[in-house]
Amino acid sequence: MAKINSDYNLGLTLGPFIVLVLAYFHYTTAGEPTILMAILKIAPILWLITIIYYFNGLKNSYATNFYYGLITSMIGDVFLVWQNTYFGVLFGIIAFSLTHYCYANAIGFEPFKQELILQYCLPIAVGNYLFMFNHLNGKYSSNYCNTI
Repeated sequence: MAKINSDYNLGLTLGPFIVLVLAYFHYTTAGEPTILMAILKIAPILWLITIIYYFNGLKNSYATNFYYGLITSMIGDVFLVWQNTYFGVLFGIIAFSLTHYCYANAIGFEPFKQELILQYCLPIAVGNYLFMFNHLNGKYSSNYCNTI
């Protein structure tokens, strides 16, 4: 695999990414999900995966974790194309959870401290829920709780 020095042309690497993103937004509609829609949705991510592999070769943990994060993100996007199905949403959420795990490992989220979840994440989640509680619809709304 030929390596390119550090003064490579950024336009040649990110140009196709921008074109693929624009193609996705141009050719996809809000209609029935198709294989073409899924392919157009993952094409920019495939390009980023190619760029990371070509320029870095997965030689360090940052690039490796980011590489696997992009792969799981791509899988999650494919599942969310069919978001009208239960398994599409469920597996999409699982894939994006793995994506966040890979990205957290890439930026060095170590050592993992469980007490931080209780100190920071749980109060933020409860605060968000209480703030949005009056604006929710369905069984998680305040109107539903008042009828029980």
